[in-house]
Amino acid sequence: MYIHGEVNKFGYRIIDNTSGDIIYQAGNNPRESSSVILSGGLPIHKLIEYCHQTGNEIAAEEGKLWVGIEEYRNNRY
Repeated sequence: MYIHGEVNKFGYRIIDNTSGDIIYQAGNNPRESSSVILSGGLPIHKLIEYCHQTGNEIAAEEGKLWVGIEEYRNNRY
């Protein structure tokens, strides 16, 4: 069993590949990770960094394999 991440300019999410469930989701707001802002959000390289960090942490906690970010999508969540 493994998990992967998806990132776009609005934020990122961690997905369980077995069930397809979103395990974790964060927006691009630098002050409040649970929200999305249209301008002035975190740059994509930071969102990618946070997605990898969070994915590794969740995988370790749940005993699953983190396979990285499989998709980069440019659409909204």
